Amino acid sequence: MRSYPLGTPNNNVSKGSYFTGCIKLADNYTRRKAEDFEFKYVIDSQPIDTSERNDTNESKISSDDQFNSAVNDLKISWVSILKGKASEDLFNELLETNESDVNQMRLLLARMRALDSDSRRSQHLYRQICLANKVLDLCKIHDLMASHV
Repeated sequence: MRSYPLGTPNNNVSKGSYFTGCIKLADNYTRRKAEDFEFKYVIDSQPIDTSERNDTNESKISSDDQFNSAVNDLKISWVSILKGKASEDLFNELLETNESDVNQMRLLLARMRALDSDSRRSQHLYRQICLANKVLDLCKIHDLMASHV
């Protein structure tokens, strides 16, 4: 069994230190039977501070790119808010311009929400299924499931 404890501050624990203890786990089915497990956790390296790396990555992205990304996010959020033809037109416009899989996935999910909230929902069920299949293809869920069988 593996356990992943939360990180500790750098100044409190040094490399080579260890924690020992006992953990009690209940049975999944009855939740009455419990077993005790002793553990020993060895600190093998210092935690890596990621805040410095994030600052350098953010400075590399230009303000124009950040602005375009924010506008794109706003437009995607409005796809699910608008109704009827306006939502469909915005969806088609964004579908042509968005190239990243993440943005396309968010766009498809927003369109599915818009179709689901429409008063004529039953007429859009086939379209929603097609959109859901596109999302699954973007996620490569079938490859993921096949690799774990």
